[in-house]
Amino acid sequence: MVEVKPWRSYLRDADAWPFIAATAALFAIGVALRVGHLFDAIRLDEATTYVMFASRPFGEALSSYQLPNNHLLNTVLVKISIIAFGPEPWSLRLPNLFAGVGAMALVAAIAGRWFGRAGAVAALAFVAVSPPAVHYSVQARGYTLMIFLCLFALWAVEKRRAGGGRRWTAVAALSSALALYAVPTGLLLVLPLAAYDLVLSLKRGKGALGFWAAAWLGAAALTALLYLPVMLHSGGEQFFANEYNARLGPGEMGQYLRLYGRALRDEKTWGAGGLAVWGPVVIVGAVAGAAKTKRAGLFFALCALALVAFYQARFPLPTRVLNYVATLAALAVGGLAGAAAHKILRMRRWGKKAAWVGAAAAVALAAAVGAVGEARNLLDDSVRSGPAPGAKELTAALRTLPPVTRVVAGGWHHDTVKYYLMLNGGLAAAVDRTPPLAFTFKAYVLVPPGSTPQAETDPYFWCGPLPLVRRELVREVEGFGIWKAIIVNPR
Repeated sequence: MVEVKPWRSYLRDADAWPFIAATAALFAIGVALRVGHLFDAIRLDEATTYVMFASRPFGEALSSYQLPNNHLLNTVLVKISIIAFGPEPWSLRLPNLFAGVGAMALVAAIAGRWFGRAGAVAALAFVAVSPPAVHYSVQARGYTLMIFLCLFALWAVEKRRAGGGRRWTAVAALSSALALYAVPTGLLLVLPLAAYDLVLSLKRGKGALGFWAAAWLGAAALTALLYLPVMLHSGGEQFFANEYNARLGPGEMGQYLRLYGRALRDEKTWGAGGLAVWGPVVIVGAVAGAAKTKRAGLFFALCALALVAFYQARFPLPTRVLNYVATLAALAVGGLAGAAAHKILRMRRWGKKAAWVGAAAAVALAAAVGAVGEARNLLDDSVRSGPAPGAKELTAALRTLPPVTRVVAGGWHHDTVKYYLMLNGGLAAAVDRTPPLAFTFKAYVLVPPGSTPQAETDPYFWCGPLPLVRRELVREVEGFGIWKAIIVNPR
C-alpha cells in the first residue's frame, strides 16, 4: 500500500509541491467546468424530478415510485435546496454539484492511496474533464450522489483496513445504504465493494469478518428501512416493475446492448478522442494498476464481474451506467501514471524535475481536453440527458398569451414547459394529459418542425385521440409553432 501522509505534512515536504500545485489547478479546472453548466436550461429528467416529486410534500415525494425518475436521496436534498434558495435550475443542481466536487476529491484520494501522488494527479485530471462526470455533476438527478457515496464507502473500507475500526465500519454501511437510496442500480458498485471488503477481511481473521458482517448487514437493513415508505405506499410490484429494476426479455435486452454500443463509441462518453484514444489507455492502466497494487486489481475485477452478472441476468443498465465507467477509468488512468512514475522518480538525478514536468503536463492536458470538449459541446447529450430546446422561450411566449384550458406539449417538452410555468407562474395547471369534462375546450398545441397540431394532440391525452375543430397559428418560437385549437371531447 502507498502510505498517505497527513495533509499538513505535505506543506513541509518540498517533494510534494508538484502534487499540491497540480491538484489545486485540476480542481479549479473541474469546478469551473461544472459551475459553467450550473445555469443551463432545465432538461427533461430534471424537470420531471421537480414536477412529479420535489414540488410535493415530503411524505408524498418519498413514498411515490411510479417513475424511476424519483431518485429518493436526490429528491430529499433537492427539496432542502428549494426551501433554502427556491426552485431555480441551479438550486435543483446544487446537491449534485457538491457531490461531483466531492467525487473528484475521493478519486484523487483513493488513487493516491493505491498508486501514489502521480496516480492521484492523473486520476483527478481524467475525472475533472470527463464529459459524463461533468454532465451528471450538473444534473438534478441521483447518479453523482450515488458515485460520491460509493467512493466514500470504498474510502471507508480502505481506512478500516488501515486500523479505523468501528467508526469506519459505520461510515461504510451508511454510505453504501445512502448510495442505494440515491439510485438502486448503485448495486453495480456496492456489491463489488462488499465482495472486495470480504476478500480483504478473510485475510485478517475472525475479528475483521465480524466488522465486515456488521457493515454490510447494517447497510442492507438501513437500505430496506429507507425504502419502506415506497414499499408501503407503492408496493413491491411497482418498485420492481419499473424499467430500471425489472428484468428484461432477450429482445429488450438486445435493444439496450445496441444502445450501449453506440454510446461507448461516442466522444460524449470519454471526451475528446473518444474510445479509440481512451479505451486502450484505460485497459493498459487497469493492468498496470493491478500489477502495482493488488487491491486495485481485485476491485477492478470485481466491478467487471458485476457488470457481466447484471448483463447475464438481463437487468437493464441505461446509458447512465457510463457514469460508473468514467469513475473506474479515472482510477485506471491513475494506475498507469503511478506505475510509470514509480520507475521514473527512482532516478534521483532528475526525478524531481520529472515530477514538475509530469504535473504540468497533466494540468495542460486536462485543460486542453476540457476546452476541446466545451468547443464540441460534448455535454449536450440528448441520449442521456433529455434536453428540450426552446422550452424556456416557449414558456415565456405562452405567458404572454390569453389563458386556455389545456397546453399540449409532447415529448421532452411536457415536463420542461410545465417546470418553467410553475417557476414563473402561469398555465402550469393547464399542462395536464387529462381532458376537461367540457364538450369543447380551448388549447395551445406546441408543434415542433415537421409535425402538425393533430399529430401532437392525438397521443397526448390518456383517453385517446381527440378531434380538433378549429386551429390557428398564433406564434412561432425557436422553430416551434404555438397553435390555438378547439378540441372536442366525445365524452
